[in-house]
Amino acid sequence: MWKSLKTKRLALLIPQLILLSLLGACIPNAQHIDATAVQEGKALVVSGTSNLPDQTFLVVALVDPSQPTDMNKDVIVQEFVLVKDGAFKVTLTPWQPLAAGKYQLRVRFDPNSYDPSKGVVSAELGTKGEKLVGNQVVQQGDVKMLETKQEIEYKP
Repeated sequence: MWKSLKTKRLALLIPQLILLSLLGACIPNAQHIDATAVQEGKALVVSGTSNLPDQTFLVVALVDPSQPTDMNKDVIVQEFVLVKDGAFKVTLTPWQPLAAGKYQLRVRFDPNSYDPSKGVVSAELGTKGEKLVGNQVVQQGDVKMLETKQEIEYKP
């Protein structure tokens, strides 16, 4: 009897959980960053789209997930790029030879970064990112950032 009742309750909850997860993926006005990396020789050409405002300053980094994250010891190379007309493109060229393997591509908007828009981006997204919404929002202390990460395979 107990197993039967438990199974029935679970069966009733599953559709509700699925609906909640779908709704979470479709948050109205959610900001997003989408990026892809294509290896060209030893460099990675990273291009992407975002619905962040024009002149939003993004940090694009190639990260070694086996290294400690404190003091950015995991960052192999990073570049800065601005969103323009919903898109961005930047080339990451490691300064030292890189072994073949799995690395992480990270693209992040941090409201504490430089704001070349003269306050337009801060006004729209908040000085501490408090107006950011969506499943790519990450919290560090009292600051919200927008971040996407993906594993990439590097072949020298």
